[in-house]
Order: sequence, then structure tokens, then C-alpha cells
Amino acid sequence: MSRLSNALSNSQTAHQMHQSSLESVNAERAQLDGKESEMRKLVAAAEAKRSWFSGLHDWMETVATFLDEKVCGMSRAIVWSHEPMRTAFSVPPPREV
Repeated sequence: MSRLSNALSNSQTAHQMHQSSLESVNAERAQLDGKESEMRKLVAAAEAKRSWFSGLHDWMETVATFLDEKVCGMSRAIVWSHEPMRTAFSVPPPREV
């Protein structure tokens, strides 16, 4: 009978240890689930920023291509013209006295 009560006592002790381990694992899992949720939100925000910057990059490439075409066209027009281009800020040629 004493062997049986020792076995029962050992089983109850093991059960309590396993129960407390299970509770701590469940608490850790809940904590990790919360962290996972936060990380998913951060990843979604980072993806939104990446998408915005990608769109900005594409727009800037379009503007750069447009300006390259216009500047190239303007430089050809200046090379082919006989007179230098005058602007409101140009210095007038010196006068002969």
C-alpha cells in the first residue's frame, strides 16, 4: 500500500509541475501573439512607406526623362541659332564709344 501511495504522490507532484509549466507556456504564447500582432502592424506600415517611395521614385524618373528631353531640345536649338540666347538677366554687349 505504501508503494501505491508513493506512486500517487509522485504522480500528483508531476501533474502539478506539468500544470504550472503549461500555464507559463500559455502565458508566453499570449505574449508572443501580442508581439506578432505588433510586428505585423510595423511590417504593414513599412510596406506602405515602401510603396509610397516606389511611386515617388517612378514619378521622379518620369519628370527626369521629361526634363532630359526638353533640355536636350533646348540645347540643340541654342547650338543651331546664330545669336546667343538673351534673357532678362543677360548682360548687354559693350557699346563702342
